[in-house]
Amino acid sequence: MAGHTSVQEAYMLGRGFKESARCWLLELARHKPNSWRLHGLDNSTANFPAKELLPSNVILQRCDVFDSVPKELHGQFDVVHVRAFCVVIKGGDPNPVAANLIKLLKPGGYVQWDEADCASFSAHAPNVETSTAKAAALIKRWQSFSQKSDLKFDWLSDLPGLLCSHGLTALDSIRLPCSDDLRKPSTDNFVMALEEIGRLASNRNPGLLGTPLEWEELFHGLIGDVGCGVTISMDMVVALGQMRK
Repeated sequence: MAGHTSVQEAYMLGRGFKESARCWLLELARHKPNSWRLHGLDNSTANFPAKELLPSNVILQRCDVFDSVPKELHGQFDVVHVRAFCVVIKGGDPNPVAANLIKLLKPGGYVQWDEADCASFSAHAPNVETSTAKAAALIKRWQSFSQKSDLKFDWLSDLPGLLCSHGLTALDSIRLPCSDDLRKPSTDNFVMALEEIGRLASNRNPGLLGTPLEWEELFHGLIGDVGCGVTISMDMVVALGQMRK
């Protein structure tokens, strides 16, 4: 978009999209003044670090963005940074979530929304001699599982339009394909996640993903391809919007 540099200079996180898309709350606390109050919101406290391990300016609390946002949080935040909702938003309708995010903003505040574009999930060979057939077969089964689970990813291709539809000004957006230096660690993360999600889903509802034995065979095929240098990845999509002052 026009004015990309000036937008990034004005944005209070003060970093380019590639860096801020990787930004987590505790990382941010190390680089910003202690006067900044940093809040982490999640629908469960189960994975929160012990409060004794948190920086003094970091507050973690439970808040389900699919439910009504507590009134005491309305209009309290300069920046709302949201990510990884693509696998929990059903029916391809992110509007209820977006509406609740907007309620959190102060006038002039920003929403930065980062997502892995699941529609771009794909396997990549390190050279023309290496086959990706088994990795691609598992990804195909995963995409079928997503569709059967009412997960639709079309909305990810227009995050700026989503923000605009809720009254924000879309300042910038970017699509970030996986860089070569991140392909291996990204693949390792996906392999761990697929193993756990596949085990749970195939046991609970074999009609969605296949039987545990079928999934195990697909997963072992993926591991074989990865051992030959195949990687799996998704694009990251990032959008930045601002509420009018």
